[in-house]
Amino acid sequence: MEVFETKSASETENLGNDLAESLRLGSGAGKFVSMYRYIDTTVRDTDRAFAIALNGELGAGKTTFIKGLAKGLGIKEVITSPTYVFVRSYSFKPIIRQSFHKDALYHLDLYRLENQDKKTLQSFGFDEILSDPKGIVVVEWAERLESSTYRSAINLDFNYLGKNRQIKVYCR
Repeated sequence: MEVFETKSASETENLGNDLAESLRLGSGAGKFVSMYRYIDTTVRDTDRAFAIALNGELGAGKTTFIKGLAKGLGIKEVITSPTYVFVRSYSFKPIIRQSFHKDALYHLDLYRLENQDKKTLQSFGFDEILSDPKGIVVVEWAERLESSTYRSAINLDFNYLGKNRQIKVYCR
């Protein structure tokens, strides 16, 4: 597990950018060294999307982190939370290295999901999104899903620490 403390929205966004850099470059340089080793050796599942679960209170920095991740992946579009539509997708210049081939970012926000509502999940193609072998799926409010519903590669817990944010990053 890695634990980071950010003092501003820009620091939280930069942390997301750092994760994108680790994914894009295929190296454990920077802040995600131990996590990258896990990603590179354990999560080479090319028939499914690469899933990142984000948990934390409202306003804790989840969307801000995703903005940095998207920027680091080269996405130029404005990133906004898909709270009312559940999912937004973006394409980016492909990451192609060894068995890691990705060119799409899916940003899911499950804040409005109630009681593991499978009908709602089906309505926006949740299973299809997770099955996209070229996708990186980032799920805000992932705790609203049963852990058996999907397998995430990376989990981030966002917590308030006074005026700062504490972000715990761990792999399953």
